[in-house]
Amino acid sequence: MEIERLQPDGLVRSPAFSHVAVVPPGATLADVVQWTVLVHTDADLGAAYGAIGPMLATGGAPPLVTAARVAGLGVPGALLEVSAVAAVVRD
Repeated sequence: MEIERLQPDGLVRSPAFSHVAVVPPGATLADVVQWTVLVHTDADLGAAYGAIGPMLATGGAPPLVTAARVAGLGVPGALLEVSAVAAVVRD
């Protein structure tokens, strides 16, 4: 199996990380099986969950969600960092 890493135009290029994987074309948020949400201590936690909550509220069994409050993120000034793992069946 080959892993394809996509870096679309507009993606933040940060010296804090070097690899980014995004959902491949044709996949949807319903294919996400795990979310990791890092919320900066300066962020409004209620607003953060209000922003991501609708994305997580899909039909069927919900994906695994791990959340943590952190003192800082890799991108200066960022208040929220979200990563996702998707499982996509290819024909």
